[in-house]
Amino acid sequence: MKTLLLATSLLAAATAFGAPAKGSVPTEFHLPPVFSDHMVLQQGAVIPVWGVGPNFNFRLSCRIGDTVTWTRTDSKIQSEHGWDLKFYLPPLKAGGPYEMVFSNETTHATLVIHDVMVGEVWLASGQSNMAFSMRQFNQNLPEEEIPALRLFDGRKWIVANTNSVQNLSAVATLFGCALNRRLNVPVGILSLSCGGTYAENWMSRGALKACDATRKWTDDYELGLSDPAVWAPNPTRPKEPIPDTGPSEETRDWAKTDFAAADWQDVDEPADFTMSFGRPFNGAVWFRKTVEIPEEWTGRDLLLKLPAIDKHDIVWFDGEEVGRTGKDFEWEMWNVKREYTIPGRLVKPGRRAIAVRIWSFKLGGGFMTGADHFSVGPKDADGGIDLEGTWRARIERDLGNLTDSLTVSRHPYGDGYSFVRPSSWFDSVLKPVIPYAMRGAVWYQGESNADNLPHARDYGATLGAMIADWRAQWGLGDFPVGVVQLPNFQPARRFLPDCAWAEVRDGQFAVSRSVRNVGLVSALDLGEECNIHPADKQSVANRLCRWAMAEVYGKGEDRPYTGPRFLSARSRWAGQVRIRFTEAEGGIVATGPVECCVIRGADGVWHSAKVSVDGETILVAAPEVPDPCEVRYAWAGYPIGATLRGKATDIPVFPFRWLKYCGED
Repeated sequence: MKTLLLATSLLAAATAFGAPAKGSVPTEFHLPPVFSDHMVLQQGAVIPVWGVGPNFNFRLSCRIGDTVTWTRTDSKIQSEHGWDLKFYLPPLKAGGPYEMVFSNETTHATLVIHDVMVGEVWLASGQSNMAFSMRQFNQNLPEEEIPALRLFDGRKWIVANTNSVQNLSAVATLFGCALNRRLNVPVGILSLSCGGTYAENWMSRGALKACDATRKWTDDYELGLSDPAVWAPNPTRPKEPIPDTGPSEETRDWAKTDFAAADWQDVDEPADFTMSFGRPFNGAVWFRKTVEIPEEWTGRDLLLKLPAIDKHDIVWFDGEEVGRTGKDFEWEMWNVKREYTIPGRLVKPGRRAIAVRIWSFKLGGGFMTGADHFSVGPKDADGGIDLEGTWRARIERDLGNLTDSLTVSRHPYGDGYSFVRPSSWFDSVLKPVIPYAMRGAVWYQGESNADNLPHARDYGATLGAMIADWRAQWGLGDFPVGVVQLPNFQPARRFLPDCAWAEVRDGQFAVSRSVRNVGLVSALDLGEECNIHPADKQSVANRLCRWAMAEVYGKGEDRPYTGPRFLSARSRWAGQVRIRFTEAEGGIVATGPVECCVIRGADGVWHSAKVSVDGETILVAAPEVPDPCEVRYAWAGYPIGATLRGKATDIPVFPFRWLKYCGED
């Protein structure tokens, strides 16, 4: 499903130069879309301005306010519009609005860009959690209009108001709001993100080839393009999405309690189609479970809680439909938990069948994780019948494995325009705005790179190479980069030793420790077990702003800006390990039982550890491990009992692992 959440504003941003900006003689000057009405320029920095212009014999000027600079076009570089031009504006003070006027001092032709502000500029990039829109966030801006906040969507600059930002990134918009409020200067956000993308998509080809973690993927992709089969349409995939024709005639009795379901199979739910049936496929599947309704429930409305269901569902109780979600080719509800009311007139004591028909027309299908939301009981009281466990199931309609509803090429690494084409989003989205002057970048990505364990373990190297690539491309030195660590997601567990999600988090942590000017903000308490796109983007934006204010703008009152981070460990007597942290000023607190800390000795057997808080440190031990070799904390996609937090910030302790040879002993 990850490929379904797209930043639609970027789909047209595939060329470096769009239509000319508004002006009296537009054919004289052609500028990239980033230089257009309502733009924000970075204060206090040299500002490169580039495009194409007229004959190189002419002297050209660029003026904003009282500041002017000159250039001539490059006689060696010519495009269909003219010769390359580059201006370098000297540093400007925050303010505006201004007009930016380009002039040919020989022909007197001009081009004017209107409503230009000078302030702070940031890049906001990543995949679907960064692309997650204000419309999905479903809350308005703190003010109806914020004229000093502008966002560039890959095509144009947009002045922020309640209506204009609906399709823009919620994290980018709210981060910009917070910066504008704290700094009291205009803020511009280059909002360039796309759901489903890998970190590798945002790197230049040269950087991919230079990095050991990404070189083979790039080489394999490029070599694969010489295979003729790559360019042949895949005959097994439909050219158009396949519609749901509804329950077939043979299924008319399948929802009734007295239906035998003798040839159905047992499956453990919640699970997706692949886990339930042992193979990936799409289509329509029925699930049934019979429950015993107590006498005291008779005539009372019941609340049926179901986990998130991938695509569409129809639900029956005792043979009568009680609810449905989804129609046509809607996909937006694939990760939303369901709740349906069973009217009291249907509620009678004894055995009653609950039936669920799930339809998926592409990608995954079935019940998503969320066993904590899988029950039926009275609406007016707590408690009920737990529905997790064995259900009876039967496939009504098998469409095969539809990884995409449209015909694509058969390259083993994806088609030419897919998310797995190396450098695809660097070339089409980032390159057109390089080297636009900015303060720094914020990055929310990693979900796609957690697709398998080896890939996840390479994430630290990949992310470090990407940041180095961006810094080299922009030529702004080690500009600050704020990274959002992956939120809690996936089935809740106390510990999962081989967890790709945890490995990506560890790579993000490693980069924040080893690469200069990289900040890490926690989202460990902001996720949802069965929703890869958690709704709380306000807290993410606030934490990014707090990092920026503390580390970029030097506001001491914002320190510490994040939760405690592992610093070192030392083995002590009786098998205890003392863990020390940074950003732990004021101490660490446990808001509940710490259930997600494990410890092992040389035998490799993991044991649950007892954790004791001691000021700004913690003590970890287990009686079964007299000589500890490794400790891990919150090492799962959705770690149960990750209750350690910084007392000063009320932000979770970051997940960590300690190996004895890496400690102080």
